[in-house]
Order: sequence, then structure tokens, then C-alpha cells
Amino acid sequence: MNSAQIIFTKKEYSKFMVKIYFDKLFNQYCASPQKVISFFEKDTDFLEHLYLWFEENDDNHDYDGEYLLALCQNNNAFLIKYIHKAYEITPEYKLDDRFKKCRVFFECDNYQEVFNTIIDGVLTISQYHIREVAKVIECFIIKTQGEGERAQKSKAWILQYIENHILDKVRMQCVFEACSNIDVERRLEFVSCFLKHNKDFEFFKSLTLTDYPSGGWSGSIVRVYTSWIEYYKKLLPLLTGLPFINHKKLIQDRIDEIQKWTVNAEVSEILETDSI
Repeated sequence: MNSAQIIFTKKEYSKFMVKIYFDKLFNQYCASPQKVISFFEKDTDFLEHLYLWFEENDDNHDYDGEYLLALCQNNNAFLIKYIHKAYEITPEYKLDDRFKKCRVFFECDNYQEVFNTIIDGVLTISQYHIREVAKVIECFIIKTQGEGERAQKSKAWILQYIENHILDKVRMQCVFEACSNIDVERRLEFVSCFLKHNKDFEFFKSLTLTDYPSGGWSGSIVRVYTSWIEYYKKLLPLLTGLPFINHKKLIQDRIDEIQKWTVNAEVSEILETDSI
């Protein structure tokens, strides 16, 4: 143990040497998370510090998050340390990649509590609440086929988060920003959950309901506009009754406006084609 600590003190002089020495430590093919924690049981603070150092200096470190899970199960307080370090060392546009390993917490019985803690932690330290927190939430929204159980847990977590924070505008804006580019069925379910518990028009108006291609788009912008119109039309049946008169008018106005954009875009594309 003393030799490990001595070598780690050399990190300021040679990160390469430290990586070589500890390279197999967070590798499941060499040692399970439980064995590593058992080996460092008399100095888990050092192990946690070592993990966070690797988090900053090795992008391939603990890719699946199994060691992170084991460290948090060994010491609940480590999750907060990890959140702060992960946020500190990661630019906004990579936050979803950084926190993706936290999907491992879906294996926990208290996964909803854990994800709530992560989002609350990022909200506390974030300077740009909506964009940054939405990035983190987005990586917990399971879209990959073959992850049926995690996808169900992901949906259950979002639904309870909406219900528990239904009057918190910042949190709701973060959630709907994150959900703006998932499949239509789940988006409608989340909007329906929101409307069930909050009928405030100005609040609803502040939410992001459709996505915009973050990396641009290939082909015609008309395709993007069409998808927005189709989605908004599917929203209309959720907005029946006196409490939703303004909501329904807002969505219908958006449909009308996007239809005008579509016509203009089609004309522009025809003129561009003719000029070639």
C-alpha cells in the first residue's frame, strides 16, 4: 500500500508512469471491483482519490462504471465527490458522454434516488442550468434497443421526476429539453404527465417540446418541419377542455406557422434547384 501511495505522489512529474503502474487496477479482466475495494479497505480515501485522478486523466477508465458503482456502494458520499469532479473536468458539450457511465446505477434498487441526487448535484454547481443539466438527463434516457429493462426504469424515473418537481420551472425545462429528441410516444407520455399535474399556460409555454438538429441536418429542412407538425398534431388531443384553451391555441398557432415555413422552404429549394 505504501508503495502505491509513493508512486502516486509522482503524478506531477510523470503521469505516464502512474498510468503504467495502476493501469490494471480499474480493469475487470484483471481484478473485480470488489477485490480492488477489499485490497484498499484500510485506505479507501486513497482509492477514491486515485479513481478521480484517472477520471480526469484517462478517457477509457472504467468505461462501464462498475468501479464507480462499487465505490458508491462502499461509501454513499463518494457519489457527490464524483459529480463535482466529473462536472469540473468536462466541457458542456461532453457532459452526456462523461455521465453515461452512471447508467450503471440502473442496477440499484434505489436508482431513482441516485439519479435524483446526480441531477440535483449538477444543478447546484452548474452555471448554465438548462443546457448543462439537460445534457446529463439526456444520457439517462435509454434509447438503445436491447436495453428493455433499463429503458423501462428510465421512463419510470422521468415520470416520477416530473411529478415530484412539477412546480419547479428550471427542473421541468431541463427535463423537456433533454426529452425533446426522443421518440414521439415517450414525449407524449411525459407531456401528458406534466399536464395532468400542472395546467399553468405560461409554464407550459416555457417548455421545449420539439427538437432541433444539433449538428445540422442532411437533405431538406422540410423533413424537419414535417416531423414537428406531425408531433404537434399528436399533442392536440391532450389539450381538450376549458383549462387547456390557451395551450391548444398555442400549439395550433405553431402548426400554422411551421406550415408557412414549409411552403417557403419548398419554394426556396425549387429555386435553388433551378439555378444549378
